[in-house]
Amino acid sequence: GGCVCTVTFIVDRREGVDMWYLKLGITVFLAFIAQTTLFQNFELFSMIPNLLVVLVICFSLVENRILVSSVFGLICGILLDVASSGVFGVSGLLCMLLALLCTFAGEKFFKGKFWVSMLFVLLAGILYEIVYYVLMLGMWQGGYLVVMPLLYAQAMAGS
Repeated sequence: GGCVCTVTFIVDRREGVDMWYLKLGITVFLAFIAQTTLFQNFELFSMIPNLLVVLVICFSLVENRILVSSVFGLICGILLDVASSGVFGVSGLLCMLLALLCTFAGEKFFKGKFWVSMLFVLLAGILYEIVYYVLMLGMWQGGYLVVMPLLYAQAMAGS
């Protein structure tokens, strides 16, 4: 059981590339539909499960190709951006970066270690939510959190 086992089944490419993309697309579509419809009414401690982020983390832990996991994270993040009322692109960027982090971590630490992978899914999901919250808070507070360090770095690089 578990999400890593399910994603391992999806990542298995023995059936051919076309079937692999079809299974991956159906899985993302079903997770997106479940997250935006069914899980909106399911709250645990005032939090709604973020299936697409969990899917990005699990997929990236078992996928060892950086470009594939990054594009997968970007696509799932854009779907999150489309479904949310926040700033467009934040989830896409964060999911892509999270996919990169999980791909590197999966190569080094988590091959075949189920419980360690599940703990990493929990911690990476929490990290995503914290960074998302900080970015959104900064953007709604006039953007100082995001814009000012960038302007400062640009000013330092130009001088």
